[in-house]
Amino acid sequence: MTPEEILKDLRDIHLPDAAAETAHAGFVSWPIALVLVMTLIALWFAWRRRSGWRRDITQHLDAIEQRAGEGRVREGWMDLATLLRRIAMGAAGRGAKADKGPVAGLIGDAWLEKLDQLFGTDAFSRGPGRGVIVFPYRADRGTDPSEQDDIADQLRATIAEVRQHLRNLRMA
Repeated sequence: MTPEEILKDLRDIHLPDAAAETAHAGFVSWPIALVLVMTLIALWFAWRRRSGWRRDITQHLDAIEQRAGEGRVREGWMDLATLLRRIAMGAAGRGAKADKGPVAGLIGDAWLEKLDQLFGTDAFSRGPGRGVIVFPYRADRGTDPSEQDDIADQLRATIAEVRQHLRNLRMA
């Protein structure tokens, strides 16, 4: 044996063994990893809970579009009007006061202005969304097919606007 080989295995008594150092590092790092994983799981659950209402709204909009595709356009407009009322009440809170009274009591142009304000667009007061205050309450008198197609197109355009501006919503 050479002197270098003999000295290679020598260490001071107060220094820990290399295997003990590795074990100690593993003992310290697993709780940190556990806390990190638990934090990520908690953040995922919080994100799912906060964005669940958007998924519900999207599913309702899909169902309304499907109804419109089946020819039940008036029913689609009624469902859209109800959904928009629920969205507005959820965003403002039931007891919250708007500029012209509670959200649940708004009608006509005031209701359309509130929807424009809520979604950050003018599609309700000046665009196809005006149908929300017209078509659900119109008597179904066997309209001609071209008018029915126009009403269905307005419904699809309104749903597209709601989808596009859904990210602007802040629920209470």
